Amino acid sequence: GDGNDLKIFHNGSQSVITDTAHPVFLKGSQVHIQSANGNMISCYADAQTELFHNESKKFETSSTGVTITGRLNMTEGVDIPDGGDNNTSLSIGSGNDLRLYHDGLNSYILERDTGGLYIQSNGNGIFLQKSDGENMANFVTDGAVELYHDNAKKFETTSAGAVVTGTLGVGANTSAKPLHVGTYGSGNGEIALASSTSGYGSILFGDSASGTDLYRGYLQYNHATDRMLIATSAAARITILADGKTGINNSSPSESLDVTGNIAVSG
Repeated sequence: GDGNDLKIFHNGSQSVITDTAHPVFLKGSQVHIQSANGNMISCYADAQTELFHNESKKFETSSTGVTITGRLNMTEGVDIPDGGDNNTSLSIGSGNDLRLYHDGLNSYILERDTGGLYIQSNGNGIFLQKSDGENMANFVTDGAVELYHDNAKKFETTSAGAVVTGTLGVGANTSAKPLHVGTYGSGNGEIALASSTSGYGSILFGDSASGTDLYRGYLQYNHATDRMLIATSAAARITILADGKTGINNSSPSESLDVTGNIAVSG
């Protein structure tokens, strides 16, 4: 050049191409930069650019984007515009089966094929939280599943079953008591207790979790004999047989009403 801007030289240990004042352009239908052993960079006119590591291609551009062979390690985040199609989502799998995207309003994790979507952890568990850390659902490894309402735990599984904190409404649009069945002013409120043909169906009234305090009062139906019992102080007081005979303090009534003890009638 007129000002000797472009210089090509060897400094005793390295060969150098330099222009101290202008950009350096390499032009051709194909441009290759190689080491003594093979490709480092290959560029093709109107086609791809390829980057190599140890003569092995790791990066290639295409008309739709880029292809990376191997792992991609990033020190900062990646920005993907709103959408949800192939060009505006993070797609994983040979068929782009797993897709992560934001549609401008909501965020989605989508399994697009016929397989399942599994979220797994070898740590303490899986936790769903509001952005400020409030609990929504906790799945504890080898432990409980916990469901929350406004950061207050309302449901928890245990080794024996499940615990509900608060009221439970079944077929109800409101729950006024710990167990609320049915809707006021609509339909029927029913509870079905299923047993075997030789089993019992019972409703227990207790004031402690041990001994007879667990069933201080109870209603019990014996399916083997079709007998109904009504109890107080943990003892049957009224017995109704299959034919309708009813005993008060008499477990084997022989009449429609069979009373053991005195009867007081007034009025």
